[in-house]
Amino acid sequence: MDTYLAAIVLTAEGGDSYRLDYDAAGNVSARTLCGNNLRVQFNSYDLRGNLIAEHHETSASNGGFQGISRSFAYDANNRFTQVRSYYPNGSTWTRASGSGQSHEEWETYDYSGWLRTVENYSYDAAGRVLYQDKIGRNEAAPNWIQLASQYNQDNRQSYDVSVLDTLNNRI
Repeated sequence: MDTYLAAIVLTAEGGDSYRLDYDAAGNVSARTLCGNNLRVQFNSYDLRGNLIAEHHETSASNGGFQGISRSFAYDANNRFTQVRSYYPNGSTWTRASGSGQSHEEWETYDYSGWLRTVENYSYDAAGRVLYQDKIGRNEAAPNWIQLASQYNQDNRQSYDVSVLDTLNNRI
C-alpha cells in the first residue's frame, strides 16, 4: 500500500533528522533520513503485522533500488524464528592478478543479493528462547567471493544457508 496515514518528523539539535511514514495498520512503512544526503528505507509486513523485510537504504540523489537488507520469519505462534541479511545491489569485488606484468588479468564478481548472515531462534513450550545460532560469511578470507562464485548454480548464494559458516551459537 503506497498511501501513508501519518508522518512524524524528528530533528535532533545540530544533527540529522528523520521522518517516519506509517501504513493503514500503523506499521512504519518508510523511514526518510535527512542529513548530508537524503536516504529512504522501506519496510514490508505480513497480514499479521509482522515485519518481514527491511530494504537497504536508497539515496534519493542517485535512485536505484538496493534490494532487501533483511528478511524475517515467524512460527505459527507468531514468534520470531529467523532473520536473513543480504548484500545490497551493486556489490562487486574485483581481483587483479599479475599486477605490473604484461598479462595482468582482471575479474569482477557481482555478489548483489547474496546471503550475508542468518540467525535462527528456537523456543520451548512456554515461549522462552532455547537457543540462537548465527551463520555467515568468512569475510576475512581475501578471496571468499571468488570461491563462492564457483558454487553459485541457480543463484544458490542468495537462498541456500548451507553456503554459510557457523559464527556463534547461544543457548
